[in-house]
Amino acid sequence: MASAEYGDMSSWDYPTQQNDPDQINEFVYTYLYPFLAGIKECKAGEGNCNNIIKNLYNGDAGPGKSAYVFMDGGCFGILIGGANDTSSLIHITYDYNCENKPNEYDKDIFAFVIRVNRINNTYKFEAGSASTYNLNKRDDLLEACKNHTQTHYKGGCSALIEFDGWEIKGDYPWIH
Repeated sequence: MASAEYGDMSSWDYPTQQNDPDQINEFVYTYLYPFLAGIKECKAGEGNCNNIIKNLYNGDAGPGKSAYVFMDGGCFGILIGGANDTSSLIHITYDYNCENKPNEYDKDIFAFVIRVNRINNTYKFEAGSASTYNLNKRDDLLEACKNHTQTHYKGGCSALIEFDGWEIKGDYPWIH
């Protein structure tokens, strides 16, 4: 819907400063918020927001951080990594049951990225993280998923599920 309103992703205004809360919120409020029914912003320091934010941001509920909460109980957070005038890596962490346990990566929290490369004019939304970008074999993704406690492998299971056609196969390590 944002593409219909604002054109191809290549014409959007992406953040150029790593983890700048004003740029993150501007991006969310322009390209996501208007098209997601029943969503509300949950800011650090407000009500139970710190707990939600800590789950989405590896324990960090510092100033300027926000979570975006859906009516169905899911929520997401956004961080901008490696941003500059030529590229951005927008990290999206989604927890499908937000305040409910287990609040663990690959069980109810999953990682996604938007890769922005203004030089090559490429813009892509995908499951995973920076560490899964070059993993294109299922065995490699499965191994990254199994080692999900390493910071940069937190997107391994999301990428595996996408690789498997958005299906959780029988060898997925975190279903018991």
